[in-house]
Amino acid sequence: MVEPHASDESFSEHPIHQSRAYSESFREVPRGHAHGGHASALAFTDSEIAYFHGQDLYAAKVVVSLMVGIFSVGVVLYTIVAWTCLR
Repeated sequence: MVEPHASDESFSEHPIHQSRAYSESFREVPRGHAHGGHASALAFTDSEIAYFHGQDLYAAKVVVSLMVGIFSVGVVLYTIVAWTCLR
């Protein structure tokens, strides 16, 4: 059997090992049941949720438009380089 090393006594004093106590206590709360039957009313009204949904759709359209624009610039640059190399 291996004898404990002298430095093993301070093993639990290292900050990274002290954080395990936090993560172990965090596991005591069952996943998905943090509120149990005591959940309060919805935090947002139906009109606010509809507004957020509209903003999400707008943001998605902007992101897709930017991606298409960047892709198009890449295709144009590739075409220019390919055309000049093949001449």
